[in-house]
Amino acid sequence: MILSPSNTRAVVVGIEQYAAGPDWRLSGPALDACRFAHWLVSRGVPVANIDLLLAPLPENAAEVRRRAASFRTVGADQASVREVLTTGLFGTSSELLIVYWGGHGVVDDGDFRRLIYADATERDKRNLNLGSLLAALRSSAYARHRRQWVLVDACTTLVQGQGWAMSLPDERFAEGRIEPEREQYVLFAASPGQIAVNDTAHRTGLFSDAVRRAIEEIPRGMWPPDPVLVRDRVNERFQRLRAQGRTRQVPSHLWFRSQQADDRLVFVADPVDRRATSAAAGCLLLGYDEAARLRTILDGAMAPDDLAAIYRDATRNVLGMPPCPDDLWLAVEALRGAINPAPLFEFLVRVASGPDLVTRKRLWEWMRATAPQWSVDLGVLTELENRLRRTTLLLNVEPALLGTGFDVTAWSYSDGDGWQTAAGDEPWSWQEIGAHLGRALREIVAVGGYTPVIEFRMPFAMLDTAVEKLEVDLSAGDYAVGALCPVVVRPPDHQAGPVSVSVTKRKWAEFAAGPAEPRTVGFLDTTAAEPEVLRPLLCLGLGQGRKSTPDSLAAALAALAEAGVPVVLWHRALDIRGSDPAPLRRILRGRRLDDLPDVVHQQRLAARHPDAPVDHPGRDVVLLWADPDRAAPRQCWRPPA
Repeated sequence: MILSPSNTRAVVVGIEQYAAGPDWRLSGPALDACRFAHWLVSRGVPVANIDLLLAPLPENAAEVRRRAASFRTVGADQASVREVLTTGLFGTSSELLIVYWGGHGVVDDGDFRRLIYADATERDKRNLNLGSLLAALRSSAYARHRRQWVLVDACTTLVQGQGWAMSLPDERFAEGRIEPEREQYVLFAASPGQIAVNDTAHRTGLFSDAVRRAIEEIPRGMWPPDPVLVRDRVNERFQRLRAQGRTRQVPSHLWFRSQQADDRLVFVADPVDRRATSAAAGCLLLGYDEAARLRTILDGAMAPDDLAAIYRDATRNVLGMPPCPDDLWLAVEALRGAINPAPLFEFLVRVASGPDLVTRKRLWEWMRATAPQWSVDLGVLTELENRLRRTTLLLNVEPALLGTGFDVTAWSYSDGDGWQTAAGDEPWSWQEIGAHLGRALREIVAVGGYTPVIEFRMPFAMLDTAVEKLEVDLSAGDYAVGALCPVVVRPPDHQAGPVSVSVTKRKWAEFAAGPAEPRTVGFLDTTAAEPEVLRPLLCLGLGQGRKSTPDSLAAALAALAEAGVPVVLWHRALDIRGSDPAPLRRILRGRRLDDLPDVVHQQRLAARHPDAPVDHPGRDVVLLWADPDRAAPRQCWRPPA
């Protein structure tokens, strides 16, 4: 099919001035937008088919007005942009829809690209969710625009790197059904985590300048422009710029084709990105001297036993990384080839968190001197270190054989080592257990440690006890321990046989290797815990139906321990959630093992809010955590005080 420029529709956005103030200024995007619009007209696209949305800087305003005089021009605030992208496009049709955007952008925690509107402020970061827009454009909602070419000259730095602690408002676009014969090509200025360089001296974006050079080379009369040819020309330009040391920026692209409802993603980012080799950024991360000092440190280090796991955790969010080499320095060399330096430094923090204290000290001295040079936040690295070296307080609580109260033994774990901190010679009350936890927490806070995890190991009949509501005394007052720390319960070690221990270890390791998938997440009623159903499960939501009793719950938990299921979640209260698997499955699915105690902790905190609904999934939720790698050491007798 021959396409005509007269049947092309274009939305062109350029934002230089933001309501947030002078710190967000960019000199060039509005002018780039005008230049792109003029190129469209020079190739036969009618002026009436182009919407120009601009927010120029005061010093560029006169030139922008002159260049945009013949176009339909509006502001680039949220309302104006959305009006054009929805009502404006719904009322028209095209053989080719072109969307161009120049301005600020970020990548959020869910890996969605966000483009910032001109009326965004520090407190209200109004933004366009580009992933949502692209999905809507591919659907029947935009059935009259079957072919689309999207050019985005904006940064894709991570929100954490911007220091944006507040979550971004999320603007979604209405999506229809999947449409056959749909083609969408998107070219991004940078790969995830990168800055899109703006050449302030020449008032243009480096990417926009490269695109402009590429499209000017397309012979007149050739329409539509070949997006693959433009991509290749842009990549060639950036390869030269990286070789000259002028940038580390690597453009990326996405190509979606739909034919006869057979949807497939043809390309996701360029091969140069997916290889994550030194060619991807034009040079290796770390200069010669930095790498030489690091090699000297690692040459004297004890090789970690779990090198592959450390490498996997550090690169979990990086596409195209090679498998972990079997040598510590070779693993560093592989990470030096990544575009983003964050995974390399995260890997080194994880290595430093091991038992080799000499290497820990030397690595941190090196990171404190080197990380700022690569725009890596030392605060983020320190937070990761604290989490990795997080203290766990384990209390073994059993009903006293004589009299009332409980026989209690307490251990503290940090840096992989465990030591006994208390062994009551007389039975303790819950109040005395809370007093011990209060003293332990005050000590941890005093040395600036990360919020610890509290584990209660108890008989099956006690696992439903509301231990997270136990009050502890801190200097600022009395608090429920579950409001301060993640709290989990553990089954008794003496109930586990050799077979169940080996099965639990296997399942624990499988869970630790990646997030929980639907096939490994189960849901059962307390009366239906059959072993053959439990064998493939890594984690399970346990429903307490109307016929459930404390004894049936204890029996079900014992059956789960025997089957080696390491993680179980249930609601303590017998209410309408008892037979509904959805709330517990939503908590478990897609979660990583290490994150679950904190996830459940946050669920409980949210359920405590006055506005939380009665059936909030965090209300009275219990997490059983059968870590096979943390068996308490032999109990030491302590003489009475």
